Amino acid sequence: MKLQFLAAIVLVAAGAAAAQSTLNLPRSRAGYWEVRHSGPNGVVHVSHSCSRGETPDLKGEYARFCHTAFRRTPTGGIVGDGACASRGITGTWHITATGDFVTHYATDSVSTMVLPGRPPITTRGHTEGRWIGPCPAGMAR
Repeated sequence: MKLQFLAAIVLVAAGAAAAQSTLNLPRSRAGYWEVRHSGPNGVVHVSHSCSRGETPDLKGEYARFCHTAFRRTPTGGIVGDGACASRGITGTWHITATGDFVTHYATDSVSTMVLPGRPPITTRGHTEGRWIGPCPAGMAR
């Protein structure tokens, strides 16, 4: 199951990589962020990191076999859909992102991966990020 979840993440990231040129992605606020991710098993993983406030660099080697489409909603959110295929593995995903991307954001995603000879695996995730403040002294960005 761990391998399947990892493969799904790779496919979603690869899909996002191909879309960077089609959408002006929001720049996150520089500083200390807390991110809470709820995965398919309901367990919440909390992480903290320092951001430089750069636009995400989503270029990756997998972009060559993914097709994606992102669009802005009338309220400023982002909706994305994608499909990737490589070496007999296919994946599709849908993600919505809302928030001001300066003090907070939230994403909801659904991805489906198909491995040869296996039934489709669908996972859902929810992520919430919030800006806490400036990076603590001595913490790398």
